[in-house]
Amino acid sequence: MGGVGTRKNKSTFNVKTVREDLCVTSEDPSSGFVMTWNGWATPKANMLAWKGVEGRLLTKMELEKRGIHISNTLYPGCGYEQESVEHILIMCLMSKTLWWMVGSWLGVKDLHSCSTVAYILSFAWKMDISKKKKKAVNCIVMATLWIIWSSRNEKLFKALQFSNDMILEQLNECTTLWMKVIAKMEYLM
Repeated sequence: MGGVGTRKNKSTFNVKTVREDLCVTSEDPSSGFVMTWNGWATPKANMLAWKGVEGRLLTKMELEKRGIHISNTLYPGCGYEQESVEHILIMCLMSKTLWWMVGSWLGVKDLHSCSTVAYILSFAWKMDISKKKKKAVNCIVMATLWIIWSSRNEKLFKALQFSNDMILEQLNECTTLWMKVIAKMEYLM
């Protein structure tokens, strides 16, 4: 496994090399998934996705694992399941519905059937479309993860709740902004 010290020219530091090193350390040997950083998504969205793959987002279940007692570990979004990374971002009925809506918007079947953050992130890269479209779909997936997480935080810390239609509207605005400003694209795809 490569690390930061495996660079050819050890005196030169660049972000690309660090990203490549992080991708190597994000590898899940059971699925062959390697986290791919998407330059069209914001750095915060990339970091959230990476932490989601690694299971390192500070959910109630993660806090419990770290010895911090939480009186109620149910996810406040639904109140039915434990608040874990996979449940918040992928498996909760609210999230599944949003993933179905995003899949319909993109014309991508079965996006809502993904069961892990790693699987949903790798979904686009396995599609039979151009490299540019794969990157755009992956960016939209990262934006969706970001919006779901942000909505969870709004509910948890500010007692604000958004419908999936409102979240989809936020997602559309977010991805349009990312595509225009970061990717320098006039249209999504």
